[in-house]
Amino acid sequence: MKFSLLHASARFIDMDNSVARHWKENCSPDNEVEYILNNNPKDAVTAWNEAAKESTGDVLIQLSDDFACPKDWDKQILEAFERWTAQRIARGQVKNVEPLKNQIVLCVNDCNTVNPAFNLTLAIMTRARYEAQGCLIFPEYASMFSDDDLRAWAVQDDCLCMRADLKFPHSWLGNDHDDVAKAHAAKERFDAGALILARRKKEGFKPWPQST
Repeated sequence: MKFSLLHASARFIDMDNSVARHWKENCSPDNEVEYILNNNPKDAVTAWNEAAKESTGDVLIQLSDDFACPKDWDKQILEAFERWTAQRIARGQVKNVEPLKNQIVLCVNDCNTVNPAFNLTLAIMTRARYEAQGCLIFPEYASMFSDDDLRAWAVQDDCLCMRADLKFPHSWLGNDHDDVAKAHAAKERFDAGALILARRKKEGFKPWPQST
């Protein structure tokens, strides 16, 4: 099985960085890891979507600078997909017995005590879901509210897998700790994101019309 780590970063420019090493070292030998770093200065959403377009993995992971992973994280993700699929088959909600052929978005516990709600700050999805969405993150966003959109979209399409027991610590230092964080949470991005989310909630969450 192949996992695509899609890292949007304005801080790391070297492919052999501490984030990449950490995730690769903690992946089990049973699966393959593809690491893609994108430094597009436009915004994080653009960088994540460009990285996703290059990816070839069966599972796509939206990676940021400040996320850590547990040992054998790949096995934990696959187990979550398998359990979700088995439960849905038992209820007659899906027919495909192969988890990775189902549309699944996994929401893990980011262990963030400042913002304890289970947001999709670390989006993990099957390629089937990525292809159905037409993008990793809806491209109209720059940063703010993109995770709210992704979660609401998955809820609408009944493909959200909630696993509070899977812990991927997010060492979030707030929106003011450096220039990158300040740009990410700028008021204009916040205001624009809120309007996009409100519109999509009203219209219904629809796929992006082109691959990004």
